[in-house]
Amino acid sequence: MSKISLHTGLSTGGVAGLRGLNIFIQDVRNSKSKEAELERVEKELANIRSKFKNKGLSSYEKKKYVWKLLYIFMLGYEVDFGHMQVIGLISATKFAEKQVGYTATSVLLNETHEFLRLVINSVREDIIGRHESHQCLALSFVANVGGREFADSLAADVQVVLTNSAVRPIVRKKAALALLRLFRRNREILLPETFAQKMLNLLDERDLGILTGVISLLTGIVSHDYRGYEACIPKVCDVMNRLARNKDVPLDYLYYALPSPWLQVKCMRVLQYYPTPEDPEYRQAETDVIHQILTGTNMVRNVNKNNALHSVLFEAVNLANMLDLEDRTLLTESIETLGSFVEMEEPNIVYLGLQYLTKMVAPDTLEAIKQYESLVVTRLHHGDISIRRRALDLLYAMCDGNNAKQIVGHLLTYMITADFNIREELALKTAILAERYSGGSVQNKRWFLDVSLALIEKAGDYVSDAHWHRVVQIVTNAPELHEPAARESLARLRDGASHDMFVKLAAYLLGEFGHALAATERPSSYASILMAMHERVGTHAREIILSALAKMCMHAGSDEALRKMVGELFKADASTAAVELQQRAVEYYVMTNTKDYHATLRSVMDQMPEFPNRESKLEKNLEEAVGETADAAVVKRDRVAATATAVIAANRWRAGRGGGGGGGGGGATADANDVPTMGLADLLGGSSVPDALGGERGGGAAEPATATAGAMIDPLEAMMGAAAITPAAAGAGATMDPLEALMGGAPAAAPAAITPAAGALIDPLEAMMGGAPERPAAAPAASTYGGLDDLLGGGGGAPPPAPAPTDDVAAIMDPLAAAPAHRAPPPAPEPQHVAAAAAVVDPYAAAAPPPSVSATPAVAPTVNVAECLKKLRAADNGLLYEDPYIQIGVKSQWQGNQGRVMFYLGNKHDADLNQLELTLSSTPGLNARLAPAPPSLGSKKQVQVLLELAAASGYAGSPVVTLRYDVAGIGSVHQNLTTPYGAHKFLTPWAAPDAGAFFAKWHETTAAAQSVDVVTVSAEISSGGLPAIERALTSVNAHVLPGLDPNVNNVVAASTVTYSNGAECFALARVESDANNRAVFRVTVAASDRGTMEGVQAALYSQILAP
Repeated sequence: MSKISLHTGLSTGGVAGLRGLNIFIQDVRNSKSKEAELERVEKELANIRSKFKNKGLSSYEKKKYVWKLLYIFMLGYEVDFGHMQVIGLISATKFAEKQVGYTATSVLLNETHEFLRLVINSVREDIIGRHESHQCLALSFVANVGGREFADSLAADVQVVLTNSAVRPIVRKKAALALLRLFRRNREILLPETFAQKMLNLLDERDLGILTGVISLLTGIVSHDYRGYEACIPKVCDVMNRLARNKDVPLDYLYYALPSPWLQVKCMRVLQYYPTPEDPEYRQAETDVIHQILTGTNMVRNVNKNNALHSVLFEAVNLANMLDLEDRTLLTESIETLGSFVEMEEPNIVYLGLQYLTKMVAPDTLEAIKQYESLVVTRLHHGDISIRRRALDLLYAMCDGNNAKQIVGHLLTYMITADFNIREELALKTAILAERYSGGSVQNKRWFLDVSLALIEKAGDYVSDAHWHRVVQIVTNAPELHEPAARESLARLRDGASHDMFVKLAAYLLGEFGHALAATERPSSYASILMAMHERVGTHAREIILSALAKMCMHAGSDEALRKMVGELFKADASTAAVELQQRAVEYYVMTNTKDYHATLRSVMDQMPEFPNRESKLEKNLEEAVGETADAAVVKRDRVAATATAVIAANRWRAGRGGGGGGGGGGATADANDVPTMGLADLLGGSSVPDALGGERGGGAAEPATATAGAMIDPLEAMMGAAAITPAAAGAGATMDPLEALMGGAPAAAPAAITPAAGALIDPLEAMMGGAPERPAAAPAASTYGGLDDLLGGGGGAPPPAPAPTDDVAAIMDPLAAAPAHRAPPPAPEPQHVAAAAAVVDPYAAAAPPPSVSATPAVAPTVNVAECLKKLRAADNGLLYEDPYIQIGVKSQWQGNQGRVMFYLGNKHDADLNQLELTLSSTPGLNARLAPAPPSLGSKKQVQVLLELAAASGYAGSPVVTLRYDVAGIGSVHQNLTTPYGAHKFLTPWAAPDAGAFFAKWHETTAAAQSVDVVTVSAEISSGGLPAIERALTSVNAHVLPGLDPNVNNVVAASTVTYSNGAECFALARVESDANNRAVFRVTVAASDRGTMEGVQAALYSQILAP
């Protein structure tokens, strides 16, 4: 029998005696080709399969064939038999067979394999048995493949082995790692009430091998939740002191005279999950050890010892950074030590110094780190690109208002010589810094403009459209930049700037603001420059140039010569192969050659309105590009935990305590993959369904009225190229949304109900928000589909029907305004729907409540309707309802106090659905208009029904849609569907300038309307802690304001909305955690009116409470 090593649990005799296995391995290695290898493997698999049919295999044969299966599996071939023979070896009595069984099972099967259930009893017998070699094999096996069922069955036995001082250390340290694996699969097996004392006893162990395993176990536990294990802090400090003083450390654990560096690292890492010790003695012990490490670590010639020393040093720096100490000496020492590393010539040390300095950047350390700015700039030119990246990260992190211009200047200079692999990240960070510190004075804004233009000109190949889109947003919203932007763009074009990305930006700025140069520049002078650029740039840039030239022709000061010169270019592009370019050229030519076009169409090309304030997309792009390591995420979480714990105990619930606030909304979009669907191409993600919400061109271009003229279009989406649906041909009577006209959209068809004599042009802001000439109502025709895949995501969905005709100009300008006073009232209140030939009903008359009906018992939903509603409260798109015959999905857009919702109704049935109706209940405070549904919906077809909403004032609850249709052989089906469109959908973030402003607004709103509840949240929210609460608040448009609440374990949020009645309403929320129960929170929601408060509260509770 071969000798056994307890340290590895493996036989030192190995497989040397298995001659057949060795021959097979040699045959595979000697194969001349992949085909020959495959032939040899298949031959061996057939042989093994036949051998396993023989029940009388010897021990030698069992081991040989299992080893062969394992080798074949490791070569990458599928092994789909022999699993029972493999796990059967685990229950053998001989060590050699057990070794083969455990090894092969741990490789061939994963923790979810159902065959593993068969070995649980055998593994348990080995763990509680007396053979240490068997215990080592079983514990190693559990530590590698143990799953939830192993945790439930074996955790108690593993604990017994770990805590039994009579068991040898080699077995106990394996038990610690096995228990860690089981804890990660089921956290309920180790509760602080029962295990904390055992952990304290284990930390008193003198054997460093056991301590290493126990510290790993403790790290796994406290990384989940340190509460209940606070008493371990002094024990871990004692271990650190013992190692730092080299006291009672066996020679086996000295690595180049350094006492167990890996255990030192583990001890400091586990302490980072705890708050700073309150006991001055242990706090001093921690700081003394860190100080000794920081001051006693020096470079030595031996590379291995250097690595060990610096692994301990950098973990000490992390721990010093986590400690919340009044004395900043440790931080200063850490920064000085890391700064000295940056000055060294050893690349690895320089890299680590830059990396850890970046981690230490914080408001209280920034000034100390900024003294190394010049040194970090020199590292931008280091020969190693990884060091250049870390230098860039550090410069980006240490930038503030005082040194922003210097750092950005260095980055722009470096851009010219930077490695191609780093230029994209360099350009992104430069753009973010320039925008971040451009606020305040006009000089700062001019600096931002100069930097942005220079950056896009120099690094055009490495910037995305998002860069120049952001410049357009900022310049448009800053009138003082209009003239400088146009002038500087023109100057750079004359100096030879020619990159496509810069030409796009320059063309846009000249088209929008070129008229500001009228005193010194004629439009024809810069128009000729753009026309010269036209032939040298790509298609997208040419599209922007055409839009800019069209604007120049419409501006005051343009002349007939310019119009004719530009018209020749339009005619030339009218025959180009690029469809988008051809369409723009034709439309712009018609516009600029219409009789009296200056009088009739100039307002279409008016200057763009200001963009809504929004978060820069560049920062999101940077987060996605750079990402975040798991350690960094842990450090951030631990910093909050470290500073918070001392305050938690003092903030128990007090009966008379006030406060609260609320927020809500629908800005965050839930993952569409979470929405239950039919399993077909779904309406929620269809690629070519034309609709008025997204502005996407679909396959159906048959009817001029395929888009609602008032379709709400996001300015950025339009600028990025998302054109609205266009008519088949544009005529003289066509009107154009200026946003679409500039950015490439085609004119919406002139409504038939409005003639050129009587039809007034629409204000561009009203058009963007949904104002449009009304057209006669008509039930939408169902789109036709070639197959089932097109049912819910294919091309050519029907357009939304238009509202009723009216001659009232105010109604044209605002489709959601109340009914005009002179219009005759409807004969009687009735549900808001129009049947096949029904007359048009005033949508804002006092509608009767919807009929009290329920779903037909024979037709039940096939999805969890409540879960769909919950997701849609926090999302703009998703599934609302589905049964065996029909599926209803929604897409929505929101701006200010208005919103548009598109219902997508898809017929899943093989026959038509008749008598289809959608009716909408009235909600006080909410104006709503629901377009009519078609009376019949064909098999495998889909229609769209538009719902327009306008919040007149705060309101509680949300409207209810009643669905009715007839199915052949079933009868009439009714279903009441609660919609997710509460008051929270209209909220926009309110960024309080400081804590004083927030709490002043807090007291004002709580006096108006507030609700205070102590609630028990769902298990999902409870396990996620405060970050989950913050995500829930954000999902309902409650803007989280970090750092304003004095207790870091509380969350506050604030949002606002201006209703159409002119009232500005604030909604505030405050969520306070309970130190004793992670599932209990005190939630206060307050608002300027009770309706908004109740609506926001309902939306928030839908996300955090269990159903």
